[in-house]
Order: sequence, then C-alpha cells, then structure tokens
Amino acid sequence: MVLALKFYQHFQASIQAISFDLDDTLYSNDVVIHQAEQLQFEFLCGEVPTVIDAGIQPWLEAKWHAIKANPELKHDVTLWRKAAIQHGLSHLKLDKIKEKQLVEQAFEVFYNARSNFLIDSKTHQVLQRLKEKFPIVAVTNGNADIDRLGLSQYFVGYYRAGANGNRMKPFPDMLNMVSRHLDIPSESILHVGDNVGSDLKSAQNASCSSFWYNPAKKPCRLVLLCLMLNIQTWMIYYNCYNQNLFLYPV
Repeated sequence: MVLALKFYQHFQASIQAISFDLDDTLYSNDVVIHQAEQLQFEFLCGEVPTVIDAGIQPWLEAKWHAIKANPELKHDVTLWRKAAIQHGLSHLKLDKIKEKQLVEQAFEVFYNARSNFLIDSKTHQVLQRLKEKFPIVAVTNGNADIDRLGLSQYFVGYYRAGANGNRMKPFPDMLNMVSRHLDIPSESILHVGDNVGSDLKSAQNASCSSFWYNPAKKPCRLVLLCLMLNIQTWMIYYNCYNQNLFLYPV
C-alpha cells in the first residue's frame, strides 16, 4: 500500500477526493475471515455440543444455502452472515428463542474477530499523508469495524453495502453517495481497490476514476479483463521478487 503513494501526484490536477476499498486493499482479509469463522464455530460447539459432530464444513457451506434462498442478501454481508448461522442452527431443532439468541451471539463472535487485527504501520502512514491532501472515504462490500481497526481517523465517510439501501459494488450506489455527500463530481473521485470485477467496475459505473491495487502480482489476464470491460483505469503492478512497482495505464 505504501508504494502507491508515489503516484498520487499524477492525479492531483483532476482528483478532488479518494475512495478506498478496505478488504484486501488496506489489509489482507482471507486469513482474518478464516480465523473468525473458526472462532464462530468453536463458540457454537461450546453452546451446542452436537455441532462438533459434523465439523466446520457445513457452517461454511451454509453461506451458499442462505444466498441461494435469498439472493438479495449479497448486498449486506451482516444479514448474510446471520442468515447463514440461522440456516445451520435450523437443523438442530432448538427452541426458537434460543436459536435467535445464538444467531446474534455467534455473529458477534465472528464480527469481533474479523476486526481484531493490526493494520500495517505503512498503511497508516500512507493514509495520513493522503488525508493531508484530499478528503478520503472508505467504500466496502464488507462490514469491518474501522473504529476498532484504527482507520476511522483518516476517513470523512464510511460507506458499507447494505447500509442506507446501498447495493454492493459493482453497483455504483456507494460511489454515487460519496459524490453527493462531498459535493464533488464523480469524475473527480478516484476509487482505489484490488478487485477488477467489483472495485474497478463500480468506479466505471459511477463515472469515477479508478486505481487497481495489485500487490499479489495477479495474472495479466486481468488486464485483458479490464479492456473487455472497457474500464478506464490504472493498474498498480507489484513485483514481489525485486520490490519494484509499476504503473500501467489500462
């Protein structure tokens, strides 16, 4: 994340605000979610011992059963997670009051764990320096607690899919709301994110500029995808072997 700062001056002439995706852009998310799901499972095992018999896999699959039953849940990962927990508990023939309590308690275990980690100091440095130049906001399909993560100090706004009826990226809802709240034209907002299909496409749909953060050296076929989607963007390409960073117009 820190090296991206070297290039922001290229946009200063036209960019008036910067929007950041959170998960896998400002921090790595996969391990955190895996650990949170494990802690959620362990909590449920403690509350309902028979849960342990089938192992964790049915609880991981419950997410897809929940979304199949109600596809609109994809726009709010908090409701989706709770629906998945409820789906898993529904097979245990618990008292309905107890089941409802466990849904909320298990979700809190997951939610606390998914925001219980440290952000790299270099990310803090980047955000602080950018904050001095631009108003910056967070725009996420997830539900991370930016207060607990120590990130809220940098953002003038936090936009989460599901809140205020916002649909998930790649829908333009959240970036459109950023434009209205900041009273800045969409064309003058730069959205930074790691996901071509959600972040870059959302920026395109909202008529914003976009910046592809690609620290994992993702395959170049994603560049072709950018072209296929007709996304006007830039790609940050990080070579983890020699620590060089390249900026390519796409």
